[in-house]
Amino acid sequence: MAKANLNPSNERLTEQLLNEPYCRRDYSLKIYEAKFQLDLVREVQQREGHFIWYDFCCGGFYAGRDFLKGHHGQTDNLRIVGVDVIKPLALDPPLIFEKANAASYQLRESPDLITCHNGLKYIEKYFKNTNQVIQQWHEALKQGGTLAFNAYGEALAERLEEQLGEQAVVRRETLNNGCVHFIARIVKRKTLELVLSD
Repeated sequence: MAKANLNPSNERLTEQLLNEPYCRRDYSLKIYEAKFQLDLVREVQQREGHFIWYDFCCGGFYAGRDFLKGHHGQTDNLRIVGVDVIKPLALDPPLIFEKANAASYQLRESPDLITCHNGLKYIEKYFKNTNQVIQQWHEALKQGGTLAFNAYGEALAERLEEQLGEQAVVRRETLNNGCVHFIARIVKRKTLELVLSD
C-alpha cells in the first residue's frame, strides 16, 4: 500500500503551496487525455480491469472522477489515487485521496499510470528535487507503465528536455503569454537516466 509522507519540516512550504492558485490544476479527464495523449479506457481494457493510477498534485481530482463516471466495467480491481496537500476530499472507492506532499511521497506499490498535471512547477519552486521525483515515479511504475507530466518555464523545460532526450515522447510549445510549456510521456521499458543533483 502507498503511504502518505508529509514531512513535518515542510509545513511552512505546505502552507505556501496551499495559497497557490490550485484551481488552475483542476482539469477534466478530457484535458489529461488530450495533453498527455492517453486513452484510459483502452489502457484499462488492455489490463483486463487491473489498473492502478496515481495522479500527483491532483487538485480537486476531477480527472479521476471523470474517469469513473465514464467507466462502465467492474471497479473491483481499480485503484485511482489522487495525491495533493489540499484539504482531504470525500471520495468513494475505487477513488482514494491521500493528503501528502508529492515531492516526498513514497510509493509502496507499482502503478500502471502516474500523472502530474501542472504540479512540477511547485515541486521545482519549493523543493528543488524535480529530477529526483521524476526518477522515483519512473522506478515505481510497472514495466510498460506510463508516466506523464508537464512543466512550465523555459529553464525547467530546457533542462528536462535535454536530460530526457529520446527517453520520452516530448512536446514543447510556447503559450500566448510567452511561457514555455513542456509535456512528456514516458513508457517504462528500461531505467530512466536523469541527473539527480537538482
